[in-house]
This record gives sequence, structure tokens and C-alpha cells, in this order.
Amino acid sequence: MASNVYMQLSNNAYFRKETKEACAYLDHSSAVHRQWQAKHPGAAIELPQGMKTFDDLIAYMKKETGCA
Repeated sequence: MASNVYMQLSNNAYFRKETKEACAYLDHSSAVHRQWQAKHPGAAIELPQGMKTFDDLIAYMKKETGCA
């Protein structure tokens, strides 16, 4: 799924200490996921334990990354 690619790009940017880029990739991941979800309503996705929605995951990742 494209949203996962953007999450990985965010991780890569984070490890290069490029916080602004990492946050932008997370925003893009969220937008791409919403587009996918609109085309596939009701489709199940796998999330890490403790996350109820994809938005929860993005919010957690943004907090850990230091996004404003």
C-alpha cells in the first residue's frame, strides 16, 4: 500500500534527522490512506497493537518524530 511506502520514507528522513521532511511524508501517507479508504470502504487493515485507526498511528508517529 502506498501509505506504507510514505511511512517508510518518513522513517528514513527521521533517521537522517530531517524532521520537516519526515513530517511531510507522514502527512502524505495519511492523505494517500484516506484516498485508498474512500475507494475501499470497510476494508480491514492491520495496525500495531494499541492503535485503533490509521489516524491514531499517524498521530503517534508524528508525536515521536517531533512534528509540530
